[in-house]
Amino acid sequence: MLRKASVKGELPASAKLTSQKERGAQNLSISTVDGWLIGEEQDFVIFETDSNNDIVPGSATSWKGVPASNGSIAGLTLTGGLDRLYPIGAAVVPTATSAWANDLVEWLLKSHNPDGTLKESAIPELKPQVIPEKSITADKIDFTTMPGNKYKNTEFDTGKKWINDKPIYQKTIIFNTTGSGAEETGANNENFSYIDTLISLDAILNMPNGERYPNSYTNPSAPSIQYFQLKFANWNNAQVLRYQTRSVGTVTMTILYTKK
Repeated sequence: MLRKASVKGELPASAKLTSQKERGAQNLSISTVDGWLIGEEQDFVIFETDSNNDIVPGSATSWKGVPASNGSIAGLTLTGGLDRLYPIGAAVVPTATSAWANDLVEWLLKSHNPDGTLKESAIPELKPQVIPEKSITADKIDFTTMPGNKYKNTEFDTGKKWINDKPIYQKTIIFNTTGSGAEETGANNENFSYIDTLISLDAILNMPNGERYPNSYTNPSAPSIQYFQLKFANWNNAQVLRYQTRSVGTVTMTILYTKK
């Protein structure tokens, strides 16, 4: 398996054997495990030093094992050199060894070519049930997952941009009419002064008897009578929605706009 060289952000400390290591031993004890990968397999070297603190020729071997917080290393595996007896005080130094590098390359070659490019076999094949015929066409897209294809009674960014690169927002508002025939304030008296450009306004008046009238509807038999009309106007120095209708009902209005 892939192995780290040290605890992230720490420099592992060099240690010394606190007990003699016999040939073929599966465990050893060292003076410190500061910065070592406790509970994870780690690579290290063992060697003896002479009176000048130089490495004794032929004494170095490389290993991997699992350090514990009490200073023991279990599961010893020789990865380089010849196993031998080491006396108390022999140096034990955590480091990336040639065996560590070879194992890393072997793992990389499972998914990469020798030149570093990714193997075709490492790229999962697209499942037909996810993208039929391995191509993306409009009939395979769930448009309901796109922000601009939803309706909400709260403001949201559609992800679209207006001609001046400003974000386009959308909101749906529902309010009731009185049917007085006079011009009144609608949209639950909401202040729309935050709107910079009103891009579109779609509205339907839903009647209790099931009839539906679009915005600016005029009775064909009485063209002078405005049955349903919406407009924005200044009202008490605030941008408000005004409506005029001769019918009691519920208005469902969706607006697209940019903000100041």
